[in-house]
Amino acid sequence: MEGLDGIRVVVLMGGQSKEREVSISTGQAVIEACRSLGVKDLVAFDPAADPLERLIRLRPFVAFNALHGRFGEDGCMQGFLEVLNVPYTGPGPLACALSMNKWLTKKVLLANGLPVPRAVYLATGQGEGLRGSLRAAELGFPLVVKPNEEGSSLGITVVRAEPELQGGFDMATAFGGGVLIEEYIEGAEVQVAVLEGKVLGSIEILPEGGFYDYRAKYTPGASRHVIPPKIEPSMLQEVERVALETHKALCLEPLSRVDLRVHPKNGPFILEANALPGMTATSLVPEIARYAGISFVQLVRLLVQNALKRSNAGRFSYS
Repeated sequence: MEGLDGIRVVVLMGGQSKEREVSISTGQAVIEACRSLGVKDLVAFDPAADPLERLIRLRPFVAFNALHGRFGEDGCMQGFLEVLNVPYTGPGPLACALSMNKWLTKKVLLANGLPVPRAVYLATGQGEGLRGSLRAAELGFPLVVKPNEEGSSLGITVVRAEPELQGGFDMATAFGGGVLIEEYIEGAEVQVAVLEGKVLGSIEILPEGGFYDYRAKYTPGASRHVIPPKIEPSMLQEVERVALETHKALCLEPLSRVDLRVHPKNGPFILEANALPGMTATSLVPEIARYAGISFVQLVRLLVQNALKRSNAGRFSYS
């Protein structure tokens, strides 16, 4: 890798979250890319198996954060690396913590005039107020019930009638961190990659089962991907504008993936934003990058160089 001869790159992967397997796949892909780039001093580090003291002893010149979910994508690892003064890929602690919390993300986006589905948040133990909260918010069926602080569509249920509501709530509650219940938005599922302040591209998802769940995300052939999305050019322009504004509002430099539903009449609604989008064989950002003429290896190089550049410029900015 240009400019990194003799430099130690530590790839953070695995971890303790429910997305551990996805993280390992991402980490392995990143390691292979680094090898292709000629990185010789390359170390894999799994926080679930290795004590953090080892990471201190490794003295990485740069850390490639391939962790997903809690303790890796939520600001915890970012804060630790800040204390160590180690450059790392991905956004800083505040942006990661904010984007991991779907309810707080929604509040920030609303404050910036960006469109999100109507929703209610219930903390763990507030299930007895479930129906009353929905009536107060005037949310009708169908609904989407999901953990407030999980990724990869873990624990999500589409609830189409009231008898299904408690089961969906109980499933989401099992993950901890509260439950988000929001209106179901009909329309195309479109995800947008933003790289260094510019829209990299968009992709439309057509899951074979009708819902883009964990299986559809990570099983080859379980969903069809369309680039560019088959929506009106003017609507796609609006979708990408909203995604870019989301990226900026949440301070997600250098790379994010914004997930949206595009209602045929009411336009785009932001579902969530991902601070550390997946980099597996079936992941969307690498696919979008390839369509834009950026190979996976080039994308990895860019992210490492970006981490070093931001570090040299005075760490991470939230401006």
